[in-house]
Amino acid sequence: MIRLAENLSLPVDVATQTLLIVGKRGSGKTSTAVRLAEQLHHAGVPFAVVDPVDVWWGLKAARDGKSAGLSVYVFGGRHADLPLEPTSGALVADVLVEHRASAVLSMKHFSGRERSRFVSDFCDRMFARNTQPFHLFLEEAHEVAPQNPFKGEEEMLGRVARIWKLGRSSGLGGSAVTQRPASLSKNITTQAEILVVHRTLGPQDVAAIREWIKYHGEREEILAQLGELKTGEAFVWAPDFPEGKPIGLRRVKI
Repeated sequence: MIRLAENLSLPVDVATQTLLIVGKRGSGKTSTAVRLAEQLHHAGVPFAVVDPVDVWWGLKAARDGKSAGLSVYVFGGRHADLPLEPTSGALVADVLVEHRASAVLSMKHFSGRERSRFVSDFCDRMFARNTQPFHLFLEEAHEVAPQNPFKGEEEMLGRVARIWKLGRSSGLGGSAVTQRPASLSKNITTQAEILVVHRTLGPQDVAAIREWIKYHGEREEILAQLGELKTGEAFVWAPDFPEGKPIGLRRVKI
């Protein structure tokens, strides 16, 4: 089981589900995603983090900052084990598939064009080659799956969206982590099977969450409570997962 909170555990096959993890800066959304990554790691499910802001390297260190954390590779960024090149997307995907390894792909040093090329190639190869459970985290997901892509980002968006729509057939699931759900592609938000929403205040972002709730037939009155959530608190909606006994709606402290 994947234990996210005292009162919330999920089956391991959450690895092949799609999640939307949202909340304003400092609300705990990245900590929630990290918790999920840690639990997947302990369950033997590999993952990769598309990290455009270079914050996930800390998975390698324990909380005390001294002892070792998870056995993951960090490609790129200030704490890299190995460099990350814009042209290496397909190669990195091959390595992770063949060795069933987990990795943080830090691309803060990439230009927008370089990031688009890497993510596009990486997602295309993962979709083509992967066959076993593997989870893809998109930190600041609106940066790689924008609602309004700039010229040159269309292919990247299409290949990310394909994983969210069809990835389960290749063993792929994903978590889109964002503080700006209004700027995230609707192809990603509407495909999310599980919503984890932390404190959210912006009217446009609340409206984006409202769309998901309406799409899945959940209770809209919960929206009034989103601004009251404490750091680390979240509402979790899983209307159809697990099959046969859905989790439904819960308020949890992660």
